[in-house]
Amino acid sequence: MLNAEVIQKALGPGLQGGFWPVFDGDVLPDDQYKLYSAGRFNDTNILVGTNSDEGSLFTAPDVTPDAFEQQVQQGYGSHADAILAAYPHATPAEAVRASANLFRDSTFAWSTWTWARLQSTTGKGKAYLYYFDHRTPQTPNGS
Repeated sequence: MLNAEVIQKALGPGLQGGFWPVFDGDVLPDDQYKLYSAGRFNDTNILVGTNSDEGSLFTAPDVTPDAFEQQVQQGYGSHADAILAAYPHATPAEAVRASANLFRDSTFAWSTWTWARLQSTTGKGKAYLYYFDHRTPQTPNGS
């Protein structure tokens, strides 16, 4: 039996506290990309999307520009420079926002966009994709 600290360390950078679904062949038959590629999916209209602040609860509130750069370089290798250019992070506030945005995009938005793309190119049902960004005085950075 492993204790929680050993398991958390094994997850690597950016995944602390995170686990992904297990494809059991019953409730979750397989990865949706594989299912679409094999033509094994319910061909219905879909509505999928993300919120502007999706997953921000899972990102550190005190990311520095240097820490963000290090995280991206460790996690994205040869693609790090392109990602760093796409996510402004020169100030601490920008680094916090960039970290949250990159987490949202890589964890939620990319797979949601991929699902919509698979449906629109493979299926007959329509794909509707949304991005929800509602700002209020209580949530000035987004939903």
